[in-house]
Amino acid sequence: MSKEMKRILLIEPEAVLAEVTAFRLELHGYAVETVDAIENAFRIATEQEFDMILMDLSLPGSGGQDLLEKLSSDETTSSIPVMVLSADADLDQVQKVVAMGAVDFLVVPFDPEALVDKVTKHVCRVREENPKKKLEAVVT
Repeated sequence: MSKEMKRILLIEPEAVLAEVTAFRLELHGYAVETVDAIENAFRIATEQEFDMILMDLSLPGSGGQDLLEKLSSDETTSSIPVMVLSADADLDQVQKVVAMGAVDFLVVPFDPEALVDKVTKHVCRVREENPKKKLEAVVT
């Protein structure tokens, strides 16, 4: 990865989990924007540029699945990889969110190194697949 900080949007209503997750990613050079309310998440995702979105599936209000569908279908966010975090490790649930557009799924509680490895893998893949982002990474 280049020296430029990769930006992660973390959508997590649980303050402690959000803080620990953000801290771990920041230790590995990621800039993390944390959002705890579903009402703000989509707006922020469309107004700012992110390299990846991590989101809790059990969001209050309309829920994480609705947000995942919006992110996957909106033209401004559909190319951003979304990884779902959930305490529900049911295989049907995993298959459902992947079918809805998530690139990965991580069961909470998770190994912090597994989180960093998965995020790095997906951010690097996006850089390789998106020539504009790849060029920006080389230039900076």
